[in-house]
Amino acid sequence: MDEVLARQLLKQLRFIKRLLLFFTLLFIASMVVVGIVLFKVVTFVNDTSQKINNLQQQAGQTIDIQGQLCDNPTVTALLPDKSKVCGQ
Repeated sequence: MDEVLARQLLKQLRFIKRLLLFFTLLFIASMVVVGIVLFKVVTFVNDTSQKINNLQQQAGQTIDIQGQLCDNPTVTALLPDKSKVCGQ
C-alpha cells in the first residue's frame, strides 16, 4: 500500500513540476512580448512627437512670407518704392 501511495505522490509531484515549468515559461514569454510591444509604443510616440515638432517648425517658417519676401533683395528690388509691404 505504501508503494502505491508513493507512486501516486511521485506522479502528482511530476505533474506539479511540469505545470510549474509551463507557467514559468508562459510568464517569461509574455514578459518578452510585453517588453517588445512597450518598446514599439515608446518608439512610435517619440517618432510622432518629432514629426509634430518638425511640422510646427516648417509651418512657422512657411507662414513668415513677409519676412521671406523682405529678406530677398531680388523681390524687394521689384517692389515699388511706395509699397508698404516691407515697411519702406
